[in-house]
Amino acid sequence: MIEPASAQDLFKGRHFDHEIIILCVRWQLAFKLDPADARVQAT
Repeated sequence: MIEPASAQDLFKGRHFDHEIIILCVRWQLAFKLDPADARVQAT
């Protein structure tokens, strides 16, 4: 059986802090954000 990866291993080498990544994923799941919508809001 494969052991689950630790949180540190999952986010190792990422550009953003793990808390920022988790927050963005939560928002995307909660509000069903489409990447095209995010691009429009960012400009």
